[in-house]
Amino acid sequence: MRVRAHTLAAAAALSALGALPASADRIACALHSADGTPVDLRFDIDRRQFAPPTSPDEPPKKLRSYVIQNGTQYVAEPFLMEGGVRGFWAEDRRQGQALLVIGPDGRAEMTDAAFAAPLQGRCEDVE
Repeated sequence: MRVRAHTLAAAAALSALGALPASADRIACALHSADGTPVDLRFDIDRRQFAPPTSPDEPPKKLRSYVIQNGTQYVAEPFLMEGGVRGFWAEDRRQGQALLVIGPDGRAEMTDAAFAAPLQGRCEDVE
């Protein structure tokens, strides 16, 4: 019992210092094309992927997010920027390349090779 109490206390202390990884951002987007076609998009950004290497010998990490767009799943490379901007880049899709940029206010724009003009809409964090 004493070991468990120490473990919990250590975890709480590390968490307060920000040393423990945060949970993934779960994001849902309601986008639409220029002609009004709705696009439902959901993906996660696991912030642990952005942690610095623990050793100089550690190989570079491959950042991954799994995206579901109107029922089709694909893999994308997530990004986080200063000021709360986030999103992903995908290039190995059957439909061609895609880039989603979400502003800190939730407004989003996505260039998608499957659409002639950028998609626009809003994204929000979901539980």
